Amino acid sequence: MTNRRCAGRGRRLYKGGVEPVEVSRSIDLKVALVVAFLVVGAVALSAQYLRVLSGERAASSERAKLALIVRCVGVDNRWHRGADDLPETSSVLCFSLSDEYGRVFDANVTVAVDGVVVYRTMCWGESRHKVEASGIASALDRYHTVVVSVAAVGAQGSSIDRVEESFDWNAVFPRNPIGDNSYYSLLITPKEETVVATLEDIKESSSWLQWWEPDWMFLKDWVSSHVQYDWSKVRDYDPDVVKPPGAAPYDPSIGARWNFAFETIHGGLGVCRDYAILYCSLLRASGWSPDDVYVGLSERHAYVLLRVAPESPGDLGWLIVEPQVGDWVVADPSDLTDPLAQMYDTRYCFNDCGFHTGAPWRD
Repeated sequence: MTNRRCAGRGRRLYKGGVEPVEVSRSIDLKVALVVAFLVVGAVALSAQYLRVLSGERAASSERAKLALIVRCVGVDNRWHRGADDLPETSSVLCFSLSDEYGRVFDANVTVAVDGVVVYRTMCWGESRHKVEASGIASALDRYHTVVVSVAAVGAQGSSIDRVEESFDWNAVFPRNPIGDNSYYSLLITPKEETVVATLEDIKESSSWLQWWEPDWMFLKDWVSSHVQYDWSKVRDYDPDVVKPPGAAPYDPSIGARWNFAFETIHGGLGVCRDYAILYCSLLRASGWSPDDVYVGLSERHAYVLLRVAPESPGDLGWLIVEPQVGDWVVADPSDLTDPLAQMYDTRYCFNDCGFHTGAPWRD
């Protein structure tokens, strides 16, 4: 093959080798221009996509700002004895914060109860929604309106949106304490003003502390004569109790209710547990030691456990007293041969100082 024929094909022989010519260089330049054009186009498209995506996110954020959500989880009422000797609660209000997409955000949170601000906090998004406003106090059996105000905070610390949620908070002490032993002792209220005033009135009566009747007997007689049995708390077809003719029908709204002593005094009605709570409260107010007087609970009955004249030559030991009968009934529960003692199988006992399993003489 001659050099001319080789040149016609864009190549030539040079000392037995092959060397590129100008046609090859032109093709390489065109390829480079195409690649550069494609790169520039890709960069431009990427920038435009990022601007669109950023705009969509901004729009989404704007929509979220208008739909901040406060989801109330509930109020955890934590009851304890208040200054008036009645239960009061120092509660924890729990709720969560998010936008309509379930995302958290930074916000200033204010909690107001009945129009009075009781709690302020800064909620950071990292806290993962849940907020606990603790120490919100309420007296016994009060009804409140709670308003939670949330102001979402923008990047520069400015408020970008606000929302308020209101709900009712009923701080009602559970009147059926079964299931939470810590509530039983709060039912005994020797320092409550009605109990104290009632005891003072009893002491001022002409028959108080006659030489033949000790104070525990007199107080039992006062309770049994001033409180009537509340048949509306007894089921109409109770197998253990036969209602007398004309007795009030069963009222399910109060059937399981345990009264405080002041409620039994004011209402003048009660069942065995209400008599026992009032009697125990009066004995404690009169100075009886918490080691010597308890409300006793068997499977279906309540009464008072009383240690009369403890550790004295005339010690009668532990007695069971029924404050709701017209005449007082006493049994020695330590005597297992006594049929009355067998009837009162004390499973729990309590007073204002504590709750115990079993009878106190078994400790």
